Amino acid sequence: ALEVRPETLVWIFIQRSGTIALNHPIYQIIQLSFNGPTNSVLLNEVEFWNRNKVGLYNRDYVLFWRKEDAFASDRAIIGDSMIKRSFIDRVEAIFHEDIHPLFRELPWQTNESFTTALGLLASQRFFEAKGDSKAVYKIKKKIILRESILRDLLRVVSLADSLFKTESPQKARRMIFESLIDSTQSNKYAKHLINNGILDTQGFNEATISHDLAYFRWFNYVVMLYKEIGDFKTLIADLQNAPTDIKKVKPFLQGLKRKYKKL
Repeated sequence: ALEVRPETLVWIFIQRSGTIALNHPIYQIIQLSFNGPTNSVLLNEVEFWNRNKVGLYNRDYVLFWRKEDAFASDRAIIGDSMIKRSFIDRVEAIFHEDIHPLFRELPWQTNESFTTALGLLASQRFFEAKGDSKAVYKIKKKIILRESILRDLLRVVSLADSLFKTESPQKARRMIFESLIDSTQSNKYAKHLINNGILDTQGFNEATISHDLAYFRWFNYVVMLYKEIGDFKTLIADLQNAPTDIKKVKPFLQGLKRKYKKL
């Protein structure tokens, strides 16, 4: 039998210092592939900050990186990080990766945000069909949590957008960080960062915010549209027609909402 080794992906998200990828794509995304499990890929974040490693000057760019098992490639197998997930999370991850190709014509950020919502909604439908009320209840709680994370994230984005216009990137970044630290009891986005080990002076910056915005940005809209239409296939077909211009996505989703309300 052919022995297949697990594959680890390392994603490096690079963003211009003092900017958030709000109306434009993240400045640059680099994907590295390693033939081995995640726990064997030993990476020191300091190495990525070395300008000789990424060819960029630290004062002009900031970066965020993460590593994960490959879930969607032809070489992907079930690795340790997948096994350690709950069954609900594993089902969501599978749906998430299966849905990605449906939006391959859209920019990465739009694709990722649509897929993040649709993967969870598909999981809900799966467990509803299985009659697993406990799993459905847990997924509905996850949906509510992610809606709260997005609302708090958008507040951070608004604060960042304002501060970067008046303060130096270093000072603005520190002020945003301090505001999150001060609100960890009530701010769901801050708790999300803490749970993922990101809310520290080295790991939190404009690239982090831009990365998270890409995943969560349209979550609430997609969930709302599904509640309106109640037809998963129709929703996916309509979302596939989303514009490639990031600035036009929100008006497009608002148009779908009006369309669904008339049905």
